[in-house]
Amino acid sequence: MRSRRRTRAMRNRLAFLATFAGAVALGAHADACAQSVRGPPVENPAADLAVPLFTPGAPPAPSERVRHFVSVPLKFGGAKIQLSNANVQIDPTEWKTVAIADNQIGEPCTLSLIGPSVVLLAAHCVDAGSPAGTKNGATIGADVKFGSGTYGMRCAISDFYTARKTNAAGAPRSSDDYALCDLSQRVSGLDAEVLDLSTFTPLTTQIRLMGYGCTDLGITDDGYYTYTPSDKALRMGQEPIEATGISIYPDQLGTYIRTTSEGAKQSVLCYGDSGGPVMIVNATGRRRVIGVNSAMGKKPGATHLTPAFYFYLSPLNTVSFRVFVAAWVAQSEVPPQLRKERRVCGFNLSPGIGGCRK
Repeated sequence: MRSRRRTRAMRNRLAFLATFAGAVALGAHADACAQSVRGPPVENPAADLAVPLFTPGAPPAPSERVRHFVSVPLKFGGAKIQLSNANVQIDPTEWKTVAIADNQIGEPCTLSLIGPSVVLLAAHCVDAGSPAGTKNGATIGADVKFGSGTYGMRCAISDFYTARKTNAAGAPRSSDDYALCDLSQRVSGLDAEVLDLSTFTPLTTQIRLMGYGCTDLGITDDGYYTYTPSDKALRMGQEPIEATGISIYPDQLGTYIRTTSEGAKQSVLCYGDSGGPVMIVNATGRRRVIGVNSAMGKKPGATHLTPAFYFYLSPLNTVSFRVFVAAWVAQSEVPPQLRKERRVCGFNLSPGIGGCRK
């Protein structure tokens, strides 16, 4: 009798363990599936693009767009970050002037402090969808947290950008994909990044990129983008300029800088990294902002076995950006006190002066 009881108990225990193991395996499988996301199709004829971009599929509604940003050290702490494809470590506390979207809906974006009360980001991050040809196109509201202060943002996008219609798939309207934003007050205790509006950046110039949006960027065997949502880690990398004067539309001239990532190397940029600073280190060893991250997409010939991607970066050394920033600084429609605060490092404020880094 005791033997039969022990046998039944053992069977019950084994059945429980088998059920538990199956549940754990199923849970692990579900977690793995949840980590990998199938993105939009690589080829999307409705987008009317000249290149296959990773797009959200439709222009986001204003309620779904970025609203809140938080600076890099507040989001990531002080742990050192290994610089991708370079033997350098990055300290997040050295990037207090860069802020990343802290929202749960809509496309994550990134911005940079480029003056005591001015930030720079991608136009499509704050574009409210004004019709093509609209002057002073409408933008959404947002705020940013630097240190212990939270600052309201009032943004403007270039008329060169709003001259083009919105894209049905949510791609940027053009390569003039940049916005300037007034902050509600000056940011104290930080030296803003400095723009470089004049340096010629030939092919093979090494540029520094910053990414956060996702990891494990790839392509499926049936023609879709795939990625893993952000692991809450910041990535930085150095890439050479691969091409210039690029357009993503068949009927537009473009000014995009293009760089690439291919093979097994972890991509620095991903969907969700729009607006982040594109930087160079100049001859004196100073870092300077020369553009903003705008878009990304599959490189021709890439497959699920050999994934490769192009990254499209909006340069700031163009006539269109210089016209935009000059008009924005002098804008007569805003109160005189606000115009007085429109000080942009590298444009009307020199490095090392008035809150600009050296």
